[in-house]
Amino acid sequence: MYIDEVYRQLVEKILTDGVQRDTRNGKTLSVFGASIKFDIAKIGLPILSYRKIFTKGVVGEFLGFLQDAKTVEEFEALGCPYWKLWADEDGKLELDYPPREQWETLIEGIKKDPSSRRHMINVWNHERLDKLSLPCCHFNYQFSVRDGFLDLIWTQRSLDVAIGLPSDLVLSALYLSEIGRRTGLTPGKVTMNFGDTHIYQEHLQVIKYMIMHRIPNHSRINFNWDGKELAYYDYFPYDKIDFELKR
Repeated sequence: MYIDEVYRQLVEKILTDGVQRDTRNGKTLSVFGASIKFDIAKIGLPILSYRKIFTKGVVGEFLGFLQDAKTVEEFEALGCPYWKLWADEDGKLELDYPPREQWETLIEGIKKDPSSRRHMINVWNHERLDKLSLPCCHFNYQFSVRDGFLDLIWTQRSLDVAIGLPSDLVLSALYLSEIGRRTGLTPGKVTMNFGDTHIYQEHLQVIKYMIMHRIPNHSRINFNWDGKELAYYDYFPYDKIDFELKR
């Protein structure tokens, strides 16, 4: 199943089963507990064609995670412009996204014992929640080696379906591609599990129109990740849609 169809089914679930919630940063239509699955080995890069998705910021964010970036300046130098919303007045950030030592431990573990059930990164630290600029949205990543492929279960406490999910789809491919690049494995199946899965009220009409009136391009999107740059081919999306990013 191509990624636009996966996305459409999740949106339809929220429209059908969602409940109205009044949250800290706006009214949402939400479901609690949702999952999506896709196979990167079959579909290529999981990037939506319902609307044009720009990947420079996603790549910059991912590189920032790998390099333990802690300031807006560091993220922006890598091409990621949106962390300034959560920074302090000096541009500093307190983040708990995967630290370098967990990456190295994971990669060494995959190399030494591919069949282990302990290939995991977890960054949820309840003792630091009140110190963080933003508690991690996605916080647990479990990996499994399967006949030369690397699979991923991704766990996320909160998901903004309009803005966050399209970026997170690409980010999941980068996680698998970077680890695969360093272990000789091919990115495979992704299961993403979400807690509060929501669409902000002001995004609903645009999302409805998008999935009802736009016919996405169902074709494989080949891509390459070399550790610094993401290249992809045969991507023919609709025009961009601007959504307001909620702090």
